[in-house]
Amino acid sequence: MGKKVFVSIPHDYDVASVEVREGCIYLYCIVQYPTLLEDVTIPTFHDTIFEGLSDHSLGIAAPLIAAARGAKYLEKHYPINYAWQRSNEKAHLGAMTLEDLRAIKRISSDMERILDTQ
Repeated sequence: MGKKVFVSIPHDYDVASVEVREGCIYLYCIVQYPTLLEDVTIPTFHDTIFEGLSDHSLGIAAPLIAAARGAKYLEKHYPINYAWQRSNEKAHLGAMTLEDLRAIKRISSDMERILDTQ
């Protein structure tokens, strides 16, 4: 009890029909594996039910944009062995590496410090 539940909602879903429930954190998600950069759309998180991004895009640009637009949470696949991406986990080519995770953390923290002073 008291645990948060993360709910990914497809970007093209009728958000007005979602019954917002206490204890749920709603993530914006483009259901395309992987999501090509030209197909990425990211809301402004301050004026939606979404608190974060369930990301399947290539690279780290989308999560950084989401952080700049107010996302508090990021869900992105992280493989046990990145080399398996091509043979076993083709659906998740947008997964991040440990270096990606470190870069997202460092850059988004820097952005937060800058935005907090605005």
